[in-house]
Amino acid sequence: MPEIVKTEGIVIKRLDHGDSSRIITVYSKDFGKFSGIVKGAKSSKSKIGSILDVMNRADLVFYNKENREIQLITQAELLNHFSYIKSNFELVTYASAVLELIEKLVLDHELNERLYRGTIKILELFDKRPDDFEFRFAKYLLFFIEESGYQLPLEQCIDCRKKLSDSKFVYLNYHTGFYCSECGKDHSYFEKMDEELFNLILCLNIKNCDSNKFDQNLIKKSIKLFERYLMFHNPDFKGLKTLSLF
Repeated sequence: MPEIVKTEGIVIKRLDHGDSSRIITVYSKDFGKFSGIVKGAKSSKSKIGSILDVMNRADLVFYNKENREIQLITQAELLNHFSYIKSNFELVTYASAVLELIEKLVLDHELNERLYRGTIKILELFDKRPDDFEFRFAKYLLFFIEESGYQLPLEQCIDCRKKLSDSKFVYLNYHTGFYCSECGKDHSYFEKMDEELFNLILCLNIKNCDSNKFDQNLIKKSIKLFERYLMFHNPDFKGLKTLSLF
C-alpha cells in the first residue's frame, strides 16, 4: 500500500504528460531525487500546477510507493519561488546550472542532507542580488564535488606530501589529485595550474573568502576546471549545457 508522506523539495525539471498532467523531478530533503506526477497541473485553475514550477521550493504531500518510478503528488505549499533570480538572465543561467548538476549527477533516492541544504543555500544567496554570483557558483561547484565523493585534497602533494601552498604552481591529475611543481613536472598528462588559480581554489574551500581578490576570468577558469573534473569522473556527463549557452 502506498504511504502518504510529506517532504520539502525543489523542482528541478518539468515535463507535460498527456492532456492535463505534468511529471516533475524533485530534489527533496527526505527522499532525495524522485519523479512525481501532478494530475490536472496544466489547467489554468490548478493551484498546485503553478506552485510546482521549475526552481520553486515547496512542501509536498505525495503517495510514496517504493516500487513505483513515478509518485503521485497531491498537495503543495510554496516556500520560495526565487523571484529575483527569475528576473535576471545571468542569475537564471547559474541557478539553472545548479539544478542541472542535481538532475544529471545525483542518483535517484540518494539522501544527502548537506547537499540539499547547500543547494537551497546557493539559490537563496543568488536571490539576494549578489555581485559575485560567479564566485558563489564556483564555490558551490567545489562543494558539490566534495559531496559527490570526488574530494580534491588541497593540503599536500599526493606524492611527496609537501604543502601545496608553498609551490609556485601545481599539477592536477584528475584521477589522483594535486602534485607539487617537482613531482608533477615529468607527467605530460597532468594539468599544470599556476599559483593564482590554485590560490583561488584554496580560497573557495574556506568559509570566509574575499571574492574581490579574484577577477572574473580567473573565476570562470576555475568553473571550467571543475566541470572537466566532473566529466572525467562521470563519463556520461558531457558538461553543463546551461553554461554553454551563456
